[in-house]
Amino acid sequence: MDTGRKVGRFAVEHPRLIASLIVGITVVLTILAVLPSIWPRTFAPLNSLKIDTDPENMLPGDEPVRVFHDRMKEIMSLNDMIVVGIVNPENEKHGVFTPESLSKIYALTEFSRGLRWRDPEDPAQFTGVVEQDMIAPSMVDNVESGGAGVVRFEWLMSQPPETLEEARAVKRKALDIPFLKGTLVSEDGKAVALYLPITSKDVTYRIYSALKQKIENPSRLFPSEVGSFNGLLDQLAAASEGQGPALIRDIWRQLSSETQEKLLDVRKEVDE
Repeated sequence: MDTGRKVGRFAVEHPRLIASLIVGITVVLTILAVLPSIWPRTFAPLNSLKIDTDPENMLPGDEPVRVFHDRMKEIMSLNDMIVVGIVNPENEKHGVFTPESLSKIYALTEFSRGLRWRDPEDPAQFTGVVEQDMIAPSMVDNVESGGAGVVRFEWLMSQPPETLEEARAVKRKALDIPFLKGTLVSEDGKAVALYLPITSKDVTYRIYSALKQKIENPSRLFPSEVGSFNGLLDQLAAASEGQGPALIRDIWRQLSSETQEKLLDVRKEVDE
């Protein structure tokens, strides 16, 4: 009788022993997989469980297709994107192109610009949103004719509109720009998308969590909206002239005149 038949016969004649053996091996492997995930320092020699949702990692790092892909991204300065879609189902006629909605979009854009953190592996570098490549109503150019032989460049939405007519003007200008129609603004002119380039996929969840917190707490001032102390002084100085984010302007109005004067004096000293 060959070995295969002997093993098969033994398994049939001792089902409980085989089942117990399978269960025992499964339990041992599960423990070996779980322990380094719970106590990584104590069980450092073992590899902990890792969840990788990046489809690129289905291919090895040295796969020619992936190497070429990464090289082209580097040459063309391309980044992965987080796209935030914004709709206003309560206003079927104008969608998000109302003063209230565009003010919220402006505030969310300003918040997103500050979603950058020091790279723990290289403190001289930052990870997070690549601010200069963002696409948002307040961060894209509007190009119009300024008369005979004159081309005028201006921000599509330098400040949140205060009237419905100003909001509709933002929509009209955006739809007149071919590369914004169907990308930044939906073709029906009722929705807007914010495009947030990121340094790497590792920060995706962190950015998502930060955006979710801001959307749920729009009146809360987060560190990413303030930045450094000097940056805060600049924003408050702009607020003193009626410019900048609405939240910063509200904070400025709530300060006493004495405090306002002191802050402006400090800013002058910093500039000097």
